Amino acid sequence: MLLFLLAVFIYAFSLILYIPLPDSLKAKAISRTQNFWSIRASFFTGILIIVVFFITSDFNFMAIDEKSFEKLALHSPPASILSLLFQLISHAFVHLDIMHLLGNLTAIGIFSVYERRVGPRRFLAILAVGCILAIPSVFFHAQPYTVCGISGGVYGLAAAYFLDHEDLSLKDWIYSLIALACLMAVFSVINELESKKTLPYNIDYLGHAFGAIGAVAYCYFSPRILK
Repeated sequence: MLLFLLAVFIYAFSLILYIPLPDSLKAKAISRTQNFWSIRASFFTGILIIVVFFITSDFNFMAIDEKSFEKLALHSPPASILSLLFQLISHAFVHLDIMHLLGNLTAIGIFSVYERRVGPRRFLAILAVGCILAIPSVFFHAQPYTVCGISGGVYGLAAAYFLDHEDLSLKDWIYSLIALACLMAVFSVINELESKKTLPYNIDYLGHAFGAIGAVAYCYFSPRILK
């Protein structure tokens, strides 16, 4: 319970207390209410996955319990069509252990800066697209495979942070894609080195890539228009 409350407190107050400086020295700083309203999707998404992890870890906030893992994670091959349809949604909200949760939670908090720029609707749309497009990765393995977590959506947010700007030129797209590819390569190397030392599970790099590609496609075919 203490770890759960601490996670909620740190996540909530780190988002609420941080207020970005105005673009101009003459501009007035936004209020705390306006600040919260500008990151509400990030805020509630983070709180939701914290609460889900608390429940699915049998309230010990350390690791998901086996029963919840079997029911909610996405398995290949699936036990049945009904379970597959349910797990297509549920798998994004559950995490294997506290380190898995904190990694994605930190990323969502960081990419709240993207929500400040585009608003909650587009933020949630990109998050959903990343999660959905990451799903096929589970079926690319010859052996039985299981995935869970919101990482596909997080990588989608990372891609959109670089690419989701008004009226990007072709040169801007190329530079942004190169920057994104370099960032993903660095994160993949770091995660691979860390996973060999400490993590008892594999990282779904293919799902991460699919999530990022889905966000890139969304930004390209549904661009923001300069007002």
